Amino acid sequence: MPGRIVDGEGVWGSEKISKSHESVRGEYCNWLPLAEANGVFEVDPKRIWSRIYSYNRDKVSLDFVNFVVMEFNRVGLLFLWDSEDKMFGFWTGIDQKGRLPHPAQRKQYRKLPPDPPKELLEKYLEGVRGVTLGSPEGGVGGDVPNQSTPNQYQTNTKPGEENDMALSDKIRSIVYEKTRMAVDVRPWVVTAFRNGLGGEKEMIARFREWLDNNPDSGRPIQDFLEVADEIAEDSPKEIVVGGMIKQSKVRDLGIKLFEITELALSGKNLRPASNLLEVYSEDEILSAFRYFYVKLPDDFTRKMSLNSFFKDGGGEIVILSIRKQKTHQEQVLQKAATLPVEPLISASEVKDEDEGETIDF
Repeated sequence: MPGRIVDGEGVWGSEKISKSHESVRGEYCNWLPLAEANGVFEVDPKRIWSRIYSYNRDKVSLDFVNFVVMEFNRVGLLFLWDSEDKMFGFWTGIDQKGRLPHPAQRKQYRKLPPDPPKELLEKYLEGVRGVTLGSPEGGVGGDVPNQSTPNQYQTNTKPGEENDMALSDKIRSIVYEKTRMAVDVRPWVVTAFRNGLGGEKEMIARFREWLDNNPDSGRPIQDFLEVADEIAEDSPKEIVVGGMIKQSKVRDLGIKLFEITELALSGKNLRPASNLLEVYSEDEILSAFRYFYVKLPDDFTRKMSLNSFFKDGGGEIVILSIRKQKTHQEQVLQKAATLPVEPLISASEVKDEDEGETIDF
């Protein structure tokens, strides 16, 4: 592993470091030499602990190592991405002139980790520009694993805050474990988990299962809390268990929708579909969807048709609109049936056939 040049002025005056929690600020220079000649290193917490802490700081916990990774990622110091079933990190700004070997010289280094994907790196840097200070009022909420003991926390908290800190760290660790995303856990999130239906333990269990079924959620905490009450109320009849759709009505509807659209009914559309089936018949839902689908103007809107119809609530609007049209048609027909019908010809115009005259129409 090559040595790294530390820019003292850059470190001392770094706004990004100042936005991280004070417990990890001193770790930046300690971690910087992890980077290879292209500024990248493999983010394996156990290996990081072994390299940095095993010799002279062996009481540092693995939880703290994970926390450092998440904090550096949160404030924009460390870009993370997956490649070939491994996670890699890139120190942002390390590619400035003089901090790394020249690209032409890097050929002498064998087995360098992959360079960071440029587009994802740019999006990451844009997304962290508004990060706030890592304080109880800022992004982290003051929830920091103690460096020496995984299940204990720093004691500079107000009475009664320890449990909040433990819960927030647990939520953050679950998200990191399931999605490899570093997220902020604000006080209102802790309150929502603690006061949710069934209490803290039930909420955590449902959150784990929900993440298993929704691994691609861009906002895992917010998206879960939006449906947490519905999941709790319907927990005896969960829709998806282990990747299998448990409710036969939803499964059958999904098969017929796929025949129409070649799109799979999944994710956030399953719960709204189940809710519609509790109120409306499958035939009525399919009829409304066909009416809706054929009116979509282009491929993009057709690809989003299931979201628009189910998750966004458009389905019930279409169903009710069709019902209203049918009711109006029935009223028109009923009204027409009560109107007096005048004969097409009058009796005086009809001649007796015996007289040998034709009937004049």
